[in-house]
Amino acid sequence: MQTATRALRDGADDELVVAALIHDVCDELAPYNHSEVAAGIIRPYVRPEVTWIVEQHGLFQTYYYAHHAGRDRNARDKFRGHPWYQACKDFCANWDQCSFDPGYPAEPLKTFESRVREIFSRPAHDPRYVGGP
Repeated sequence: MQTATRALRDGADDELVVAALIHDVCDELAPYNHSEVAAGIIRPYVRPEVTWIVEQHGLFQTYYYAHHAGRDRNARDKFRGHPWYQACKDFCANWDQCSFDPGYPAEPLKTFESRVREIFSRPAHDPRYVGGP
């Protein structure tokens, strides 16, 4: 809820707000590839950039903790030069990484309902929303 609230308050478009809302929806069921599963859910309904951000956010998030476990915190740099690299980096830095604050005043789910309904009521596999680099 915090990630979506931050996206909303930053003026993100509806696709990014909904992506922020559901990006970790599969974290408990698929801890090793939750990003890919969440991207698979949203892919037919949003533009390719949003899908890519959701799909890669797990790797980009490791920047904040991988070095504490002896892993490469800069693993995301393999995507440097990708047209959506900065957007994913910003998604993580501005909305996701800082959303572990129990005191943050997040919006209730009701705030996002109309956006979720609009996006997931689109025809799946609409050619405008699949593909990308």
